[in-house]
Amino acid sequence: MAIGFEQSSTLLIPALESMAYDPDITIRLAVAKSLGSFSVYLIQENSEMDLNQIFDILFKCLSDKGNEVKDAAVVSLISIAELLGSEKIEEILIPRINELMENDYEEDCRALAILLLNKLAPVMGPMLTRQHTLPVLENFTNDPVFRVRVAFVTSMNSLFKIIGMEDTTSILLPLYLKLSKDEIWTVRKSCAGMIAEISAFVSEEIRCQELTPLFHYFSTDSSRWVRAAALSAFGPFIVSFPKPLPADDENFNKLISYFCNLANTTDADVADSENQVFCAFNFPAVLSTFGVKYWPLLQPTYEGLSQNLQWKVRRSLAYSLHEVAAILGNEISEVTLVPIFETFLKDLDEVKVGVIKYLAKFLSVLSMERRKTYTYVLEDLLQPPLNWRFRKLIGKQIGDLACIYDDKTISNEIMPIVYSLISDPVARVRRAALPQIGKVIVSLESNTEKRTELLEKIQKLSTSDSYQNRLVFAKICSSAVSVVSNEIFSNYFLKEILLFAQDKVPNIRVVAAEALLQVSKNEHFSQDPQVLETIDLLSKDTDQDVLIVLKVTNAPYNFEPKVPMPPSTSVNV
Repeated sequence: MAIGFEQSSTLLIPALESMAYDPDITIRLAVAKSLGSFSVYLIQENSEMDLNQIFDILFKCLSDKGNEVKDAAVVSLISIAELLGSEKIEEILIPRINELMENDYEEDCRALAILLLNKLAPVMGPMLTRQHTLPVLENFTNDPVFRVRVAFVTSMNSLFKIIGMEDTTSILLPLYLKLSKDEIWTVRKSCAGMIAEISAFVSEEIRCQELTPLFHYFSTDSSRWVRAAALSAFGPFIVSFPKPLPADDENFNKLISYFCNLANTTDADVADSENQVFCAFNFPAVLSTFGVKYWPLLQPTYEGLSQNLQWKVRRSLAYSLHEVAAILGNEISEVTLVPIFETFLKDLDEVKVGVIKYLAKFLSVLSMERRKTYTYVLEDLLQPPLNWRFRKLIGKQIGDLACIYDDKTISNEIMPIVYSLISDPVARVRRAALPQIGKVIVSLESNTEKRTELLEKIQKLSTSDSYQNRLVFAKICSSAVSVVSNEIFSNYFLKEILLFAQDKVPNIRVVAAEALLQVSKNEHFSQDPQVLETIDLLSKDTDQDVLIVLKVTNAPYNFEPKVPMPPSTSVNV
């Protein structure tokens, strides 16, 4: 603070207090946001300072009708509390929160008290939380206003982490179970949404004997909103169970049946149709938790979802197909998932993009022979009439694709695709493919003839008359240095990228600077005299973009400009 501690405390605090009552919410929001850093400054200057006036302003902001102001005030309160010792928290904060709890006329005050106890639990620590928070929690469960009971349920998550499993089981769990049978559906909905959170902090026995039957209770609730909340929590809830699950447990079999029934519903109602979207999204978590042994029960459901009329359902499955394949393994995937994979490739673009994005991961699960039959997919996706974004997705994983095929397939099928991608007419496609070329080079390790052919083609780009080709070489160089062997890099990249420092085109010197920075991070080249000398040469370049890349302190622009910069001479490849 430029005006010093004394004037800050005597002049600014009254001003902030007045502004906290300003009719303009923007002003009140600014006050709430600034209180945290302002108070931290005051505490650091004088740790014995009386903070009551600050907290008066802060609690005024906490009770503001504007949610943005209230949220900002909570953040400020936590930042202040982190600097206070347990003694001052007990002396200043706890009494104020108790006043809020005891306000029988303002339900918002009681709800705020719950929120603060939850948010402050990590700062208060286990001892203060057990001493001041746990004894009063039952009062909230008996509150006559259901919104307060809802606030209690939704504010429990921090308490679980602080007090641990024993106190969660003995104190919080009974309160949670009590509210889960509340007559107001909104309270039950909040409990259903919290079941996965509390499940992570109780024993396996409690999880199976108490929470699993409770989940069934939520899933058959008279309120559709409670059922929807239970479904939303289903994936995280089952993930909280240890693996492997017993195959003969009645509760788990009920969970499987519940999931399958929801996924197979034919109800045309909009809300119920969302169930299938949730089921598709949660399917990998369900399969991962229950294991391959439950696949015979889940397979009809999965196949049904893959044929669902809603494209959102099919899209979710398409994006997670590789995860399901990894769980099921080679044999089952080839029999049950490959037909679905082929169907998705012919689906809408919104669905197709999911399998294309993770194509390498899915194909890596299949056997080599089966994998080879899908190289046509890559070729088809490169055809110009198709969405160029598909080519971009292939470009991002072409190195990974090369690594999962044998030498012959790489030579005959993958390499033409590589050359096509790095010369694609769309710059974003080229930019996606270039960082993958290093992996392609590594994949040819046992085929020295093809590897040398590729390296020589790349090397020739460095002497091309086209500056675009030289840019491509520099981009490949930047990523290859961390992937290929030092010997290959020295023989095919180093000399050429060093010469780029003297290129007449400024854009080439810019990408050369970027590449050499990556080269200098390689332990083998970090002390290479030629590399260091060339970087030093570039640091004296006359082009501002080169200097910005190297972050030279006397560069014309060595900061984030507050006004638009003049057009850069750089061209992205």
